Amino acid sequence: MNHQSDVTVVRETVIFAVNMKLMEVIITPALHNLENEVKCGQ
Repeated sequence: MNHQSDVTVVRETVIFAVNMKLMEVIITPALHNLENEVKCGQ
């Protein structure tokens, strides 16, 4: 494995991890809001 592909794998892993964290931060509150709206709507 050459150095260039190591760097690419690390970069992609970091980007993936950051995206997962962002999804968690964005989607979790959105789901809570949806749950609250559904409860209020009933």
